[in-house]
Amino acid sequence: MSFCAINEVKDQRLMVIWDLGRKCTYACSYCPPHRKNNWSETASLEELKKTADDLERYSNLLNQYRKTPFRLSASFTGGEPTVNPDFFPFLEYLQEKYPHWNRTLTTNGFYSERKLRLVMANTNYSTISYHCEGTVAQRERVRENIRIMNKEGYGFKVNVMFHEQDDLFQECADLCRWFDAIGVNYIPRVIGDQGDVKQGLKDKTVHTYSDEQMKWFTDYWDRKKGNRPKSVFGIKPKGNVGQSIGRPCCGDRDMELLEDNEWVQSKFVDSNNFENWSCMINWYFLYIHQEIDKIWFHQTCQVNLDGDVAPACSVSGFNEYIDTLESQMNTGTMPYIRCPKTHCGCGLCVPKAKSDDIAKSLFNAHVPNLEPTFMEKNRRPTFGTLKKMVGQYDTQNGNEDRE
Repeated sequence: MSFCAINEVKDQRLMVIWDLGRKCTYACSYCPPHRKNNWSETASLEELKKTADDLERYSNLLNQYRKTPFRLSASFTGGEPTVNPDFFPFLEYLQEKYPHWNRTLTTNGFYSERKLRLVMANTNYSTISYHCEGTVAQRERVRENIRIMNKEGYGFKVNVMFHEQDDLFQECADLCRWFDAIGVNYIPRVIGDQGDVKQGLKDKTVHTYSDEQMKWFTDYWDRKKGNRPKSVFGIKPKGNVGQSIGRPCCGDRDMELLEDNEWVQSKFVDSNNFENWSCMINWYFLYIHQEIDKIWFHQTCQVNLDGDVAPACSVSGFNEYIDTLESQMNTGTMPYIRCPKTHCGCGLCVPKAKSDDIAKSLFNAHVPNLEPTFMEKNRRPTFGTLKKMVGQYDTQNGNEDRE
């Protein structure tokens, strides 16, 4: 790693990832049980409305202190959000009450043309995660939906989940070639955001790739001139684990990396280990897990203002948490999250720095009216991960043996 800080200067949004529930129409082998199933109950319309009202208050509080107010961008995910019958009436509620929100959908893209047109009419943008483990009929339907969205000018991008199996890897490469031909925005993604690579390899949630497959990824990023920092050009694969080639921003956002006292623009980092860096993740992201009644600042980061890997609050207690946060801000100070982890799966695009001096300057540039308070380095945080929380929820509700 040759850079010592990251800054995000253009994408002024509070990015809310709102997990409506784990129920899904797919059963991908690399997606763990805490991320999907085929039996979860879906949230009611009234539950969703209350959470939305609390979220509006939370966003307004943060904007009182930011140098530049952010637009709230709510991205609905799961599971598969469109399996909830109350999802579309909820979108209509948001359109009427909070028209200033940016509404996006992260989806596997497998639904009828009728549902697709409801999505296009009630959201601003979609991210399609293309999974080649779906059935032939599912994959054909997804590709047809992509064709329709592209033809009609609806905004979207595709995260192509590159499978390690040779024929499926080739399918993904062919799909990207088609996207290039018709002008579809896409990001090739290695499978494996899990920080514990050894466990991920065992569980098959982390994929390994042949030398030829790894070359496909590095060739792709070398073609994206200007989208990788200087240190990444000509990078040699360090092994066959996908993470070893580094990582792009999954939202295709611009970042600035501080290299040799110079800020350079990039969409790719050659290392995503930010242990002991100070990070402003809580100012840019929020992750709501409606099903298990928990809220984190970020889905994969999961670090709270105490520096623990644990929820910030419950969904049902969100309004009370906002009261506490408001009291904290009224003191003129705000905790600055110190990363306790060795792997950043997402959220790497937000301001962060290795040294406290640079971290403080980044914080004050974005939040001028609060003073940051730094956490200890090398502390031993509590690890109450999302996976553990979902496991506890399933145990308490007798779900652990369901399939």
